[in-house]
Amino acid sequence: MFQRRLFLILVPLLFVAPGHAADTQPSVAQFKQVFEAHLQKLKPDGFTARTVLFQEVRPGTPNGGYYPFQVTAILHGYGPGYPANRYYGRTCVGKMDQWKFDMRQDGFGTWIVQGRMTPTDSVCKDNPSQGVSAIPLAGLPGAPAGTVSPAEATPAAPPRQQGERETSTSASTPATASAAG
Repeated sequence: MFQRRLFLILVPLLFVAPGHAADTQPSVAQFKQVFEAHLQKLKPDGFTARTVLFQEVRPGTPNGGYYPFQVTAILHGYGPGYPANRYYGRTCVGKMDQWKFDMRQDGFGTWIVQGRMTPTDSVCKDNPSQGVSAIPLAGLPGAPAGTVSPAEATPAAPPRQQGERETSTSASTPATASAAG
């Protein structure tokens, strides 16, 4: 009898639990944030700044736990060089034109982006003087990604029914944390 009850409890959980995390499709804002963070990790040696200017990001149709995005963006990289030696570094600009990327959660629930990350047709120019980019960022099309607020980073909670009380699983709010302090 106990085994049957356990079976009736566990079997539905097997079908519901794995799909629960996959049901939350990432937003374009979340994609931009994760994508840019990944590109920052891939910044070439000698470059101190990398800016991603997004021109267009389009979500595609999810496939299982994979969420495709099509990206058109400009990558602007700046390296300061060694001004004492009269080498003022380089600025490189590359374009991703409708490149496809897949976003998914790893085994710990963290979003990751997969796909080709390095433009091979980048244009690089030597900087003319200290602190001056050979290819000014202001002259390039696109906009940098904004930061994603915590509300956007987590899936929205379903609306409460009238009379239903809000429950919280967070450790504390800033007001309670300072009161407890």
